[in-house]
Amino acid sequence: MEFVVDSMLGKLARHLRIFGFDTIYSADLDDDQILRLAREGRAIVTRDRRLAERAWARGLKAFLTRSTDLEQELRELVNARLVKKGELKIGARCSLCNSELLERRDRTWVCPKCGQRYWIGGHWANISKLMMRVGLLDEHQ
Repeated sequence: MEFVVDSMLGKLARHLRIFGFDTIYSADLDDDQILRLAREGRAIVTRDRRLAERAWARGLKAFLTRSTDLEQELRELVNARLVKKGELKIGARCSLCNSELLERRDRTWVCPKCGQRYWIGGHWANISKLMMRVGLLDEHQ
């Protein structure tokens, strides 16, 4: 699943990228640009009812979240089957710019576009716990 996320959901967009989902997000995208990207096959994720209704009227895939809480937003996407365990590709995308990451021999990743480096550090425990709470990761993984 590929997503385009509106400007109200930046934290959610970043986490979708962390989980490996191709996610376009920019605070500068207007509704018409988002609809154009959805016509190319992306699912819209929004908190804007008007945008979702415009998408639905055009036969486009759009998900309207009601929450302002990251964990609940993720849980809603899991419940709607837009985000599934088997589709996770941790370490595949840059959380900042959405580019595909390059894995290095020392178990780090680097973004070829923006230069951001990633590694499994102390923050990984929090991400893993979040993934377990929303049903994206089993406790034994």
